[in-house]
Amino acid sequence: FGKYHEFIGLHSFYEDHFNQDHMLSLLRAKLSEVSTYEDPVLMATHFVTIFGITGETVGSGDMMLFDPVTGISKIFHL
Repeated sequence: FGKYHEFIGLHSFYEDHFNQDHMLSLLRAKLSEVSTYEDPVLMATHFVTIFGITGETVGSGDMMLFDPVTGISKIFHL
C-alpha cells in the first residue's frame, strides 16, 4: 500500500477511551483536506467512528467507501 501514517482522529472513542466530539472533529478536518482529484485515501478505523461520520453501520470485516465531498458511502460485506 505504500507509506502509512497514524492519525489520532481514527482512534475509537468506544467506552470513553477518547472523547467522541474531539475525535470526530479531528477526522472531519482531515476528511475536508481530501481532494477528489488525488489518489484515494485508505483509512482503517472502528465501527463507532464510521457511524459517527457516515451514520451507517458496518459489520466486522466490512469495508466502506466514503466520499467526503459528497457524503456518499457504499458498504461492502466481505
